[in-house]
Order: sequence, then structure tokens, then C-alpha cells
Amino acid sequence: MSSCSVCRGLDPTDAELFEFYEGGLYYYGDFAPFLQSAAGCQSCSFLLSGLLHFFSQSELENDSTKSHRSQLSIRGGKKSLEIGVQGDFQPDWQIFELYVLPGSKDVPWKALKSRPHWHDIHHSARSHLPAWLDQCITTHAKCCQGLPGQLPTRVIDVGNVDGGFQQRLYVTKGEVERYICLSHCWGGSQPVCTTSSNIEEYQKSMAWHSLPKTFQEAIELARFLNVRYLWIDSLCIVQDDLKDWERESAAMASVYGRSYLTISAAAAADCSHGLYCFQNSRPIGPYPLKVSTVDGEEVNAYITAIPEHRAFEAHGGVHSGPQFPLLRRAWCFQEHILSPRVIQFGPHEIVWECKETLQCPCERIWHDYSRKSRFEKLLRTSIDKSRDVVETKRSLSEWTLGIVPIYSSMLLTHPSDRLVALSGVARVLKPFYKSDYLAGLWNIDLLDGLCWRVDPQFELPQARPKQYIAPSWSWAAVNCHVNWQAHTGFDRDIQAEVVHAHCKLKTADPFGAVSDGSLTVRGALIRRLWAYKDISGRRQYYVMGIGSEQRFDADFRIEADLPGTLGPETKQDCFLLRLVTSAATRKLKELRPQTSSINFRALVLTKRGSDFERIGYLDAIFDEDITDWFEGIDKSTITIV
Repeated sequence: MSSCSVCRGLDPTDAELFEFYEGGLYYYGDFAPFLQSAAGCQSCSFLLSGLLHFFSQSELENDSTKSHRSQLSIRGGKKSLEIGVQGDFQPDWQIFELYVLPGSKDVPWKALKSRPHWHDIHHSARSHLPAWLDQCITTHAKCCQGLPGQLPTRVIDVGNVDGGFQQRLYVTKGEVERYICLSHCWGGSQPVCTTSSNIEEYQKSMAWHSLPKTFQEAIELARFLNVRYLWIDSLCIVQDDLKDWERESAAMASVYGRSYLTISAAAAADCSHGLYCFQNSRPIGPYPLKVSTVDGEEVNAYITAIPEHRAFEAHGGVHSGPQFPLLRRAWCFQEHILSPRVIQFGPHEIVWECKETLQCPCERIWHDYSRKSRFEKLLRTSIDKSRDVVETKRSLSEWTLGIVPIYSSMLLTHPSDRLVALSGVARVLKPFYKSDYLAGLWNIDLLDGLCWRVDPQFELPQARPKQYIAPSWSWAAVNCHVNWQAHTGFDRDIQAEVVHAHCKLKTADPFGAVSDGSLTVRGALIRRLWAYKDISGRRQYYVMGIGSEQRFDADFRIEADLPGTLGPETKQDCFLLRLVTSAATRKLKELRPQTSSINFRALVLTKRGSDFERIGYLDAIFDEDITDWFEGIDKSTITIV
């Protein structure tokens, strides 16, 4: 065993190293011992020289005194040696890998393995993508269904790999051919668009110099893959023709669902940056490190930071940040999960995703946590005709616990697209749910669907949107991240009944925008007062009862909707409509009739003429003081708009 208690000489033959970690765990602990050891240990000094490419000596030394924050790990990987760090200077755990190139002479540490560079995105796309595509098409049963698909209404004819003729807009005739889709951010830089004034010109040719960089590189990649047709939204939809936009946006499920491949310009904030874009991202290497071989010669080892992968996981929209602007966009959500195959161009590497695999050149990504795998599991559960009641409820709850919370966290340039940008996903699920779709909710699961709330981790919308998007009982009515609280579907007693629900469609798309909607419900309704308080810089809303109050989740800053200025703790009328009570409450009362504890969920409403309007959601948990609020209350039939 090495005399260094920190790195153990980076000797993978030490059996103790493999007790807790398959690749060998050399060290896990505070920074201070590592920094002290680096002054006299050649191996630790080598590792420190690598970290100094990313952090300053003072950052590491200052943080080493905060043992509760700073952590370091040294471990063996499949193809490299790994260092993990976390501290005030690096809040999220970051893994670095060290390696030598194949063919390098022997270095003094057996843990330092050889592997090629994987960081050249352009080279990775050309080297990995054809193999990934071939594997998917030839061996994946889930992915090859329906190939090739019917071409969309219009596509870009990119010609052939030799550039035999100039690219042009092609109006299709029902042909069944392979085509590629491009998913990209429009951003502040308006992309070149097809309009009623240039569509005839574009059908003859599109000048190369007039196309933005992202479009050019997508065309080049399509030619490289020998795929003749490319679909780009801004070019294949007539942007100044509202009827064409409505018709084509309603076809998104089939456009992306039938595609051979979707190219995702994930790192580009607009179409001027290209696929191979490094903006808003710190360098990750590789950086060379001089190492003496066993023969005394100097060779290069390399250190690189493992890229961020959370953006590609199921809740990627929340974690994508400025490195992946496209993955924060709401339109991208359905483009991604509806496409059978996606190649994501990140700032440092490409990521491949299909219905069966999730892969990247660094091999540090897991399929089970991806957005597409989650959606595929939902579809498989929905399609299974032998599913029981529990499985059906689980499938339906995935809409409220999975799809909508992720989607609602994403950004839209036009709030009016809130329902439209999810219509393709709803269209795909409709045959399996066998239910009417009502402004983002399913009629078969409507009572549970009403129990949404604005995520308390996010700031409330300043006011209800001035433009009508959806009825107040729909999550789409607020431009904010919403969620539902998980339940099994059988842990509560239903206390309300949906009598009638209806939405008036704005277009011919039954899953798109609505212009009106109403919900008639029968349940216990009580009148109360609400007010707000500012506590520790956050505005909180309360429903008041006799001698008690209960905090509720407001849908927006309710006071902004009222005339005049409403001060804190100024009481206003509201109503509570009870939807469900906890089955645990009923069971507790059966065991202990004297108990007055209760758990119920209710909508917070205000009057709007003869109807009601939702302003919030109340989840009251085992509060004895509010039990009598609904005691002896007869059910009423009301309409919520």
C-alpha cells in the first residue's frame, strides 16, 4: 500500500479500494488533507495540477477550512480516473476525468487509463450519429415502427450530399419518404421565414447566404446522413397566414412523430449561433498535464470536466439554465418527446435519445431518468388493454404529476400558445385515455385535475393574464409553474361531482386554444374571507374562519385584480368548494368518533356575476379548528368560469 493515505498511490491493485465502489474509491473526504498531501505526494500533486485548470489555488485553500461544505473524491472509472469536487466554489457536485490517449507510453499510475478525446462535437456528430441511427433503425423494435413516414405539407429539399442543386422549399404530394426535423430557438433574432410574399420564390431556390447558421448546419448534416428532406417550422409554415399556422401547428404530433430524426439545437439561443454552439458555458477542457513515464520521458495526460446532464433528464426544463436555452422552451417539450429519435447538440457534447436508449460520448447519462423514457412508459401503460383500475389511474396521474408540471415550468414567447404548444402530446394520448380534453385537463380525471396549485417555490404571477387563455379552473389560465400533490387515487373520499364541463374551441384543433369554458360542479360550498400578509419578503394568502385561519395557494396576486389598492390583512369575500377529504380522516373517525381532525382539499373561489371564478387552492391538513367549516353544509350546484 502507498504511504499516501489520500491517493494510495493511484494503485488499483489495492483490494481495499473496491469495498464500496466498483471502480475503486481512493479517497472521499475533506479538501484539507488532500491539499496538505499534494505538497509532498507526486500523485496528489498531479491531481491538484489538474484541478487548478478550473479553480484557483486560493479558492481551494479557502474552502478547505469549511469541512462541512467542501468535499473531494478520487475514484476509478471504466475508462478514466475521476475526481469529484463540491464546495462554495462549486455548489453542485462536479466530476472531472483524467486519462492519457491510446498509444501513450506507460505512466507511473495504473489507475490512469487510456481513451480518445470525445469533446469535438462536430467530429462526434459525424462519427457517432450514423452508428446510433443504424442501431436504432435495425435493432430497436419500439423505434422502427412507421418508418418512413408521410412527408409534411412542406419540406426543405436539401438536394444530395454532393450539393447537386440549391436547397428549395418543396410542397409535398403525399410522398412517403425519410425527413429530418429541426428544433431550435427563434430567440430575439428573427429567423428567415416563409411568407405569402416569398413562398413562390422559395419554391425555386433559397440562397445559402440568406439562411442563418443553424439552418445551414442542419442542411449540411441532413446531406451527410443522405436524407433529402428537412422540416423547419419558420420555413415550412407560412408565417403570415393564420389559417396555415393553425392547421400546421395542429399537425405537430404527426410532423415530429413520423420524422426519421429530430436535430435539437439545444445550446443556441437563436438560429444565428449554429448547432456547434459554446455560448453561456464555461470551458470543460481537455487540458494537458505533463506526466513523466516510467522511462523518464514526458507525455501528456488530460483532464476534462464531465458535462452537465440534468438538462436531458425528465425535469430538464427546470435545470437546463443558460447552457441549454432550447430545453427551457415550451414548444421544444413536445417536439422532443414526440420525436422517435433526437440528437441534442449541447455546448460540449451531443446526446442521442430514442425510445430505447439515451447515449452520449462521455457515457455518463442514464436512460431511465430521461423525459422520453418517462413518456414512453406512460404510453405503454395507456396502451396495455389488460391494465387494471390502479394502472389506469397511474397512467392518468402521469399527466398531472409528470407532463404538465414539467411543461408548465417552460417558457413561451406568446402566452396564448400555452395550450397550443402541448396539443400534440394531448392528441397522442387521446386514443388511450378515451376522454374529452378540456383546456389542458381530461374529463375522465377532472376532479383530480382541478387540484393543481402554483408551485410555491416560484414567484406568483403579478396578475391574471389580460388575454384570455383558459377558464380559471384550468392550470393553463396562469402563466406559471404548477404542480399537483401525489396521491394513489384511492387515499381520499370524493366530496364533489362534476355535473357538466365544456370548452369553446378557438380553432378547429380540439386540443388547441379555447375562447371560453365553464365547469358545473355540485359540492359543499361555504363563504369565508381572505387576506394576505407579507412574511419574510414573501406574500402569503389566508382564508379566515371563526377564530382560525388557513394558508392557501393563490393562483396569482389576487389583490391586483381588484379595484383600488388593497392593503395587507384587508379582508375580502371568497368561497370554498370542497373537492375531496382524506380517506385517513374517515378511517380515523371510524376508530375514534370523538376526533375532530380532518384533511380536505378545496378550490378558493370568488363571485363573477352569477358564476364563480377560481383564485386559489387550499389543502388543509389535520387542523382541528376548521373541521366545523363544512359541518352540516348542504351541497350546492355552481358554475365556475
